[in-house]
Amino acid sequence: MSSNVVVSSTGVPIPNLPTVEEVKGWSVKQLNGFLKSILNIDNHIDTITVSQEVDGSTFLDFTTTDFERWGIPGGPSKRIEMLISQIKGEQTATGKKRKIELSQILQDFIPDEVNLVKKKSTITEFVNRDDGLNAAFEVFIKNHEGRMSNQSQDTYFGLCFGGCGIGKTELVTQFCMKMIKEYKNVLVLDLNNEFHSFDQNVCKDDQWLGLSLATVYFGRRKLKLSAFIKTISCNYGEESLKAFDDVSEVLTLIVNHYRKWKCIEGTLCVVVWKDDYQTEMEQLSNPRLNVIKQLGNYNHSSIGTSIAAEQDVVLVPILSGTFGGDVKKTIIESRHSVKVLSTPPLSFDASIRVLGISKEVLEQSPFKLRILISDIGGVARLLIDLRRMNDFTKPLEERDVDSLGSQMVNRVSECYSIVTPRGQQNITTLPKSALKELIRCIITGTSIYDGTQLPETEVTYIDLNRHGIFHYRPLSNDQFVITMPYILLWKLNNEVALLPLDLLTFPCQRWTWQDFERLEAYLETLRAGSGTTIKEQFPHAYANANVLKWKIEPCEQMSVEQEAVQCVPRTGTVDWTGIHSYNHYILSSVVFLCHTGNPAIDSHSSRRSGSKYIRLLKQTKHFAPKTKGKIFSSEVIRWYNNAMEKFNNARIFESIGFILFTNRDISKIDREKALAACPNLIIICRDNLENYMSHTFLYRGFVDEEYRDEESA
Repeated sequence: MSSNVVVSSTGVPIPNLPTVEEVKGWSVKQLNGFLKSILNIDNHIDTITVSQEVDGSTFLDFTTTDFERWGIPGGPSKRIEMLISQIKGEQTATGKKRKIELSQILQDFIPDEVNLVKKKSTITEFVNRDDGLNAAFEVFIKNHEGRMSNQSQDTYFGLCFGGCGIGKTELVTQFCMKMIKEYKNVLVLDLNNEFHSFDQNVCKDDQWLGLSLATVYFGRRKLKLSAFIKTISCNYGEESLKAFDDVSEVLTLIVNHYRKWKCIEGTLCVVVWKDDYQTEMEQLSNPRLNVIKQLGNYNHSSIGTSIAAEQDVVLVPILSGTFGGDVKKTIIESRHSVKVLSTPPLSFDASIRVLGISKEVLEQSPFKLRILISDIGGVARLLIDLRRMNDFTKPLEERDVDSLGSQMVNRVSECYSIVTPRGQQNITTLPKSALKELIRCIITGTSIYDGTQLPETEVTYIDLNRHGIFHYRPLSNDQFVITMPYILLWKLNNEVALLPLDLLTFPCQRWTWQDFERLEAYLETLRAGSGTTIKEQFPHAYANANVLKWKIEPCEQMSVEQEAVQCVPRTGTVDWTGIHSYNHYILSSVVFLCHTGNPAIDSHSSRRSGSKYIRLLKQTKHFAPKTKGKIFSSEVIRWYNNAMEKFNNARIFESIGFILFTNRDISKIDREKALAACPNLIIICRDNLENYMSHTFLYRGFVDEEYRDEESA
């Protein structure tokens, strides 16, 4: 027995909790006696051990879903699951709700200790596409071997994750095509809202089926697969599949009908692909969205034959997406085996190598294009569309330029608009011909010809959701400069991201390759999810602790009105005087911390992130203005001074600033007094909130309920 202590349902501490190895060796009778000695639910325990014939070898693999399926109510099921977690040594949800002392928080930021953490060796960085494909085939081979030797098996999952734009979707698509080409009976289930593009010369159009999480749908009416869809609709009705409990039931139905429709005999290989899986991971409280568990249930059965074995199916599940650390930890620590297909995330250097582009060639290219591969989708997409250019020094053929230009126009022109930076109030859509012309100039590195439709003034191109931004500046010699100068806070998983504001307004052209690497580490640090410490989740990023003191010198020619697009007004020009005392502080190396002063919102931010920054920020909550009615300057100044003293004593950052949200009234005079006395303070309050649509500060989950309407949310 181990020395762990657990508390029984009667509140009595019970020492000597058994180890996993001890439990696995128990018979049905031994397990029954142990559970009854701890949990006061004897009848339900008999249901598990006697009726279902569960012994110690399989007990630890079950979850509340299994128990509830056997008729055990939710309360007892949850208590049994908590006991299983304690035996395994896992921390329960209640165990995580503990007070974090300031000294413990600061201990996590000791540079000498952090620098000792080394990158995990279990993750391989594939800079060669063939290596990634080979790794994907290992997932298929392991599941195939398991099916041939066992009636029931654990599921090997393929994980393809990394930063935006590194080619995850392309890698999995290539794997699916290769499977279809080399093996006889293959069906691809694409668990996404839309079909991914595929090469029809390789893939038969009746081998690619779009499948949402609980509903079969038909995306392209011209495919022969429509006959198969009609067969299902006739038997079950168009809406009937929505009623199924999980993906494994839908998968069972699809496989049965597909075999009959195609007259398939023998083993059927089913590739189940879910792209952008991080969106489902955020909703795991809904069991219908837990693809990992449901596909595992299809392929694995602790009692009897699995569904996959009964249907003679080799399941090859592949999940891809920009997973955060908490997502990767959840997947990798599940009872299923995992094969990693790419690293999280690829460094900038590795990303361009994946695309066949060298740093030296990129630096010598005739156009000044600086790409940032980290949380800025439009930038990465632009580089992906240039992936066919293995060498920037070689001219492309005309058909290549037309092809790439058409791809970009079809993808971008429907959502991209232009915002003229210096005071013009109108927002106009860029003509397709002008956009295609600009893309041609970027791809070929040539100058703009006479009669161009491109504007003569500087233009900032942004999509309607502010997802991707790049800046166009014409030069006097008919050349132009394209820069990627912005990083948006709200792209960082909707967390309160403590990113220095100077990083929002930097000139990308001045960056070195080391700067890109540092930013990758910095962003990974900010992405730390809940459940473990930052160092445990991102050791490879946290080993570079010196980025916390990293500064970027602002460009002397930069103007706030042009570059500070993180606070875009609904109409008119950007006017910082209403929320900040001095413009030049926006371009300094100050780290600004978001603080709403609202305990409900602040507690939400703490739940969304395990970041020690956020927890340290919460230490100042009791200093935030709490009285009702108007806010006076003296109250703000007192709170600001106390907060500054606490953070400066912590010595985490060299310079600290605060962004204070409030829905209370504060007069213009009091606001000016407070801003004059508090140089590193930004105030967003009732009278200026209506005039600004801030994509840095006001994003999902951090706006008071009264402001969450269709117009301003």
